[in-house]
Amino acid sequence: MSAELIVTLVIGVFTILLMWQQNRILQRQNEIFARQQGADMSAPPINKYRKYWPMLAMGVVMLFTWLAVGYDLYDRHQVPNWDNYPFKVISGGTYVDETVVLDGYEFNGTTFDNVTFDYEGKAPAKLIDVHIVKDPSKHGKVFVGLGSHNPVVKQTISVAEMMNRAAGCETTTVQHP
Repeated sequence: MSAELIVTLVIGVFTILLMWQQNRILQRQNEIFARQQGADMSAPPINKYRKYWPMLAMGVVMLFTWLAVGYDLYDRHQVPNWDNYPFKVISGGTYVDETVVLDGYEFNGTTFDNVTFDYEGKAPAKLIDVHIVKDPSKHGKVFVGLGSHNPVVKQTISVAEMMNRAAGCETTTVQHP
């Protein structure tokens, strides 16, 4: 059991206890006001379910909240198996002057000419036997842009770019806002 789940359960139980206690205080306060107004306290008691329906409704809402939090925690920790990831395979083809999404794709025998790769880190990517066209207007150099909206991926790209510069390689990075 994770610490987040334990804290959530403790807070939930404490909240129900406080609501129950508040309900008892308000009930006692209503009895005092009724006596002060001269109400007959010997009247038959209110149906038990009708008397506690707000507490029951709050309990049901709290249960649904716990279920939603539990599902969120469960779903958040489901990491796809990147070792056996079911890639969407793109075989052949040419991409020219466009942005190519890498997440979850395997490019096999594909040609890229003046493209920007967009990688968010949500799924693995594969480039197998691809050809990147050299731009003759840049003296035969290759232009490949790599960008992401994910701050972790942005930092990784930045570190890779610094390492390439330190090794004397030219790199081009496109940083999304």
